[in-house]
Amino acid sequence: MMLIKSFFPTFSALSGIHGKNLDTIWSFTVKRYAGGSIGWSYLNQDTWHTENYTCSSDTNEPHSPINIFTKRTTRRTFKPFKFTNYDNKDLKMVLGNNGHLVKIDFPETQAEMTGGGHPEDFTVDHIHFHWGKKSTQGSEHFKNGTSFPMEMHIVHFNAIYPSLYDAEGQPSGLAVFAFLFELSRDPNPALTPIVGRLQEVRTPYTAVDLKLPSLATILPGNMDEFYQYTDGGLRGFPCITWTIFRETIKISESQLEKFRTLESSEGGNLEGNHRDPQDIPGVQVVSSYEVPASENTTQGSAFSKLIYKLVCGRSKNSKSPF
Repeated sequence: MMLIKSFFPTFSALSGIHGKNLDTIWSFTVKRYAGGSIGWSYLNQDTWHTENYTCSSDTNEPHSPINIFTKRTTRRTFKPFKFTNYDNKDLKMVLGNNGHLVKIDFPETQAEMTGGGHPEDFTVDHIHFHWGKKSTQGSEHFKNGTSFPMEMHIVHFNAIYPSLYDAEGQPSGLAVFAFLFELSRDPNPALTPIVGRLQEVRTPYTAVDLKLPSLATILPGNMDEFYQYTDGGLRGFPCITWTIFRETIKISESQLEKFRTLESSEGGNLEGNHRDPQDIPGVQVVSSYEVPASENTTQGSAFSKLIYKLVCGRSKNSKSPF
């Protein structure tokens, strides 16, 4: 996959854009990992390998995203995750539209995690979202053939390095949490602080300060059950450990529509910003729990299961680990 190069303009070029506290908001993002170069697009995935050979599945190197078939996973026992400051009410966050993604940056990151297959401490760098033009697609990872309407990534870098930039390409340099979203009839109140400010970053290269009750409030209650694989790529980064959590996050159609109204740097609406799953033979995926037989089936569209979920009720969250 292609190596991320910042396509943000210089700070002087940003001086006239909409947003608050630009000196604070953009000083730490001008040379961050914004999702690709100027000519990069989700519409030309078949040409990514021309910019970086690791984009090509022909290398037989594991790359993200993948279709996770739960019956093929291997059970493994993990040490519990330990989260530091995920429940901190004073974390500084910035919500921005980089033209390809919605990102939440942490200019003074102090949130960390360890455990769950990660022997070292990992620091939260940013969060970003992927979604589709319609709710039958949008996630980058599939589960048993099912796509989901949205996927959220929390990108961490190994705390032995001073930044994401220094950690890229290093062994065990990056760890990404992936969360799949599932349609619900009612809006998810935990997402309201984010969704409610999306119109303020409708234009590419805009940003606003963001206040959440805590990072933990937008996450599912069950952080103990997950799938994991390594050496995937995050638009080109090798040496990544991917953790995809079993429990989904709820989102309503009206909330998804707010994301789809954002503007892309390529013109038009920002939608369909997800990479297709990669068919990589030999990828080893482990699970932290014993996968039940009922889960070992090829599923249909997540959208088609909405009626069942609405009629039968929502699954109960386990006790929050935060």
